[in-house]
Amino acid sequence: MRKLFDEKLENHMAQLQEMSVVVSDQLATAMQALKTMDVALAQKVLDADEKTNQFTVDIERESYLIIATEQPVATDLRLIFAVLLASVDLERIGDHACSIAEQVIEHQDKATIESLDNIVSEMAAIGQEMLVDAIKTFETHDGDKAMEIADRDDAIDAGLQQVLKESKDMLKSQQEPPMTSISYIRIANNLERIGDYITNLCERVVYLETHRIMELG
Repeated sequence: MRKLFDEKLENHMAQLQEMSVVVSDQLATAMQALKTMDVALAQKVLDADEKTNQFTVDIERESYLIIATEQPVATDLRLIFAVLLASVDLERIGDHACSIAEQVIEHQDKATIESLDNIVSEMAAIGQEMLVDAIKTFETHDGDKAMEIADRDDAIDAGLQQVLKESKDMLKSQQEPPMTSISYIRIANNLERIGDYITNLCERVVYLETHRIMELG
């Protein structure tokens, strides 16, 4: 019986891993769309959101089913709820990737700003690496690694501050059309929120290992 239950838990975790791949691809595609101002790529990000949302529904349904039919013990319950909450975090990351894609569609006729492009691209690269590493720690229950990953969010926060400063200077000097600078602020804000949700993922891992709820970052 326990073997069958362990297989269910493994499948539960596998769903989360599959979802993380889809969400990571959404973020990568959104940033590529921004770099090239490719509306078709941006639309792909929006189209993928239905799949991301369905993952969340499926994981929630499976969580309740496992609890109702298997009567899991405390350790198992922590894993089930950690996966459930992590799926919500991933869904929100996907939503923010969609918001970035929407900026591309909305401002497709405007020129990009190289300096701001470089900052948000670096923010996204850090976020993507954090996301991949955070999901790996779910497999290992490595709380120390999760805390190290969460610390990287400081660099994303710093990137947002850079974008705000440069955009403010551009708006003051009227170097760029106002909506262009403002759209980069919106993109950077979305990336900053993505960093926060990845930090949430790390908190779930720390909880799995230590049984304590800790606020990271």
